[in-house]
Amino acid sequence: MPFFAVQSRRARFVLAVVCLLGVLSPAGAEPPLPFRQCTDKEGAANERIIACTTIIASKQANAKDRATAYFNRGIAIGRTGDFKSAISDFTQAINLAPNMAMAYYDRGFSYGRLSRYNLAIADFDTAIAQQPKYAPAYNFRALSYLNIGSLDRAISDASAGIGVDPAYPNSYATRGFAYGKECIFDRAIADLDQAIKLNPKFAFAYNYRGLVYVNMRDLDRAAADFDQAIHLGPRLTAPYVNFGVLYGKKNELDRAISYYNQALAINPKHAFALAMRGAAYARKGAFASAYADFDLAIQLNDRSALARYARGYARLLQQEHFDQAIADFDDALRIDPTFASAYTARGLAYEAQGDRERAKADFSAALALPQKCGGDSWARDVAQQRLGAPQGSPARMVEGGSGENSITPVVEDTFSDSEN
Repeated sequence: MPFFAVQSRRARFVLAVVCLLGVLSPAGAEPPLPFRQCTDKEGAANERIIACTTIIASKQANAKDRATAYFNRGIAIGRTGDFKSAISDFTQAINLAPNMAMAYYDRGFSYGRLSRYNLAIADFDTAIAQQPKYAPAYNFRALSYLNIGSLDRAISDASAGIGVDPAYPNSYATRGFAYGKECIFDRAIADLDQAIKLNPKFAFAYNYRGLVYVNMRDLDRAAADFDQAIHLGPRLTAPYVNFGVLYGKKNELDRAISYYNQALAINPKHAFALAMRGAAYARKGAFASAYADFDLAIQLNDRSALARYARGYARLLQQEHFDQAIADFDDALRIDPTFASAYTARGLAYEAQGDRERAKADFSAALALPQKCGGDSWARDVAQQRLGAPQGSPARMVEGGSGENSITPVVEDTFSDSEN
């Protein structure tokens, strides 16, 4: 889906006149502003950035020109992965043109890529208020709600997007994924089938459907869908990551790591893939490699509850550095207070230190949380077992808590590869 509006015929005519006047201008006159290069969606990012920067710095440019340039430079910068700088440019565009709905939309998308979902939702609110018939804004607000666990709101927004544009496949894909997260599998598969019917080359819909099949424990169908997603979108990282998760569930750790490696070959800054590869390394006992991956994942995404959780769990597997493990679980729970596995793992760390009361409080907290579809069985099983264990009995470390079986994968990834 395009990041920016296409110029109208009239706008192109005006631009042609401006260019012609520039050609006919006397020697020494400032050259015409490079609007075409700045707004060229097919142009190379660096060329667009240079062109837009020229407009921003030009004395010829009025406020509307600069708003357009900041907006398009933000898009180009976002294509390079520098979403913080992109947000800065979108903010400048909004300051100059407060009614530029697409600037709010693209800033919201950039916030989503940085896991700042509440800020993303606020921007999508404004974009929808200004442009209520733009289905992609509903879709990405739905994805934002999905990422913070508000599945009902995610389903509501995806449904609103379908109401605005019944032929827009992304809304069906998002709603289907949300239904899958709620274990409403018949509706999930129906929506994802519809998304694929509307766009048979929609790689991300196959990826989502594969995830639903993972939650249904139908790993063969999941693998078939991830294969098709890779065939249709070989530069998408999510299907490779999800293959890694799938093989992690099968305890085929070398194959899991190979798929994480392929995802990271496409995007070396993929924090989720790094965290999951780190979890697989930890399960193999390759702790130096695991910690390197966790540390880089946290550096790249300081809002990654998973990376902090997995690093803490690796310390548990080593049966040492329990204070550091607890600190990691504390951070994970500050980011995501509904992360049941973090409560259970922290409880195990407290038990290892002999602090039975705090351990019991954490096990109870894990059990008090609403059960997530397919994502927290390890947390609940271990918490229940430890609460019923006799005083002083040794804690049983369970491999399933290391990552693949303790969470549902790629919630963090919905903004990474979704077609924007």
